[in-house]
Amino acid sequence: MVCTALRESGALRTRHPTTLETAGAAGTGHIFGVLPSLALPPLSAASYLVSYLLGAVLAMSGVGCLLGSVGDVGGPRAILYLMGCSSATAICVGLYWIFG
Repeated sequence: MVCTALRESGALRTRHPTTLETAGAAGTGHIFGVLPSLALPPLSAASYLVSYLLGAVLAMSGVGCLLGSVGDVGGPRAILYLMGCSSATAICVGLYWIFG
């Protein structure tokens, strides 16, 4: 339902052909979450990786459910507002990391 609302509002149109391709580059940050498993014994590393997997899936599912609920209640305008707020937050965090 949310994806349909976004598609109808035009929010899912990309401006550049590589927009969706470069969005996957953000996923490389997970390497730092997995990296500590290299210093652990095999059984501990496996349990760490399974815990990391479950935590990541649960967190992403929770965010998806929250955004879906907001989209159902507030419609496409609420989703666009949340996208703007998320973008502004990401830019602020990036600037803090660079200059902070």
